Amino acid sequence: MFVTGCHRSGTSLITALLIDLLQISESERGPQLEPKFENPLGFFETQRLTNANDELLSHIQCSWDSPPVLVPNWSASKMMDLLIRLRSRFSQYALSGKWIDKDPRLCLTYPAYIHILLKRVPIVAILRSPFEVATSLYARNGFQLDVGLLLWYIYNHHLAFSLQEEDLLLSYESLLELKESPSLSKNRNLNLINRFIESFDQQSPSDNSWESAINKRIIPSLNRSEFSLSNLKEDEINSKLYETCMSSYKIIEESNFSIKVYQEVFSSLTKPILQSLQRVQGNNTFSFNTNGGNNFYNSSLHKNHELQEAKNKINSLEIDLQATYDSTSWKITAPMRWLAEIIRSS
Repeated sequence: MFVTGCHRSGTSLITALLIDLLQISESERGPQLEPKFENPLGFFETQRLTNANDELLSHIQCSWDSPPVLVPNWSASKMMDLLIRLRSRFSQYALSGKWIDKDPRLCLTYPAYIHILLKRVPIVAILRSPFEVATSLYARNGFQLDVGLLLWYIYNHHLAFSLQEEDLLLSYESLLELKESPSLSKNRNLNLINRFIESFDQQSPSDNSWESAINKRIIPSLNRSEFSLSNLKEDEINSKLYETCMSSYKIIEESNFSIKVYQEVFSSLTKPILQSLQRVQGNNTFSFNTNGGNNFYNSSLHKNHELQEAKNKINSLEIDLQATYDSTSWKITAPMRWLAEIIRSS
């Protein structure tokens, strides 16, 4: 299975839990990225997958922090040589029943692996509050909050096209709550994970296995995003972008993290997202790859403005029409219109 989600969303945590629950050894996982200050317990992602994703993104002139805005066409003929070359790196893992690998970049590159592996790999996706992701990216990378929010939205926008109903979508907060759950056997998210594991013909982990994994992996003190808030200024946040991201998250949260709702929410790049992208690009504060330059922004914004103007005109006409229906003259002339209709139809 593949684990993914936007950077700083908890992908390392859920991967560590799954590795412990399925008792996957280090030799089975392959060479791992070394732990760093921002992830002292480890990243739980292989150098093999990270390198491949970096190559894929570089091939389309992108990177993890300069992602494509438009969803790339990974099946294009110009991509095939690279995809076939990458196939040999994963051949021994593609047939393994206990293969777990993780990388946030999979939000962007996952469709390429259908060509590399010649099969679809189930996804465990994790979603965290956009503001927490943005503040965590600020603390780790120094990214402005607007940039963090845009990364959050674009990563999830791409992932929405890859998820299917049989995949698993979890919230970061629900994983932290496992630590305080009074009854593991009745915890909804734990049971969702168990059923997902069982779908791979694996035995459902016991409560003792869960308790051991939770105590080992869930350490709330490592959630450091809140400590960066004191250095942030309110005027550094684009209010419309913030509201768009937070309302998107709330809708998904209220649906109990339904994959269908998630896909609906992230199905398109909304006007506030496009305008924020244009603003960030214009200020030269960050670079998002548009696969075609600012024409994409200008064209999309122009169409959005045209659509909004058309909607406003329709609303205005509907109000005028209703006012006509409610007027005294319209009511008085009703018999004349009825008579005219009789004459026309005869």
